[in-house]
Amino acid sequence: MYEELGEVRKIGGEEVLSPKQVCSLLGVARSTLTHRTKGDSSFPKSFKISERKMYFKLNEVVAWIDHRMNGGVDNVGIHSVPIILKEAGDISHLFR
Repeated sequence: MYEELGEVRKIGGEEVLSPKQVCSLLGVARSTLTHRTKGDSSFPKSFKISERKMYFKLNEVVAWIDHRMNGGVDNVGIHSVPIILKEAGDISHLFR
């Protein structure tokens, strides 16, 4: 796993990302992530495991990025994802 994401946690056998990790991956601020979760119906839905702990399913975030990079609407911040992924090297394990 590359440093910017840190450790990817598993919940119920599913790899999940914290909001901070999603922001890092997309290259956006937390306020932009909040805006996306409320205003973009195509953006992956988060889920809470407690009152304060929220996560996103890794495979859903990756699918959303893939859709945007392959003909979906390009939104603020997503332009940085190809650069982040290129610098990360082999991250094929993220897509399992």
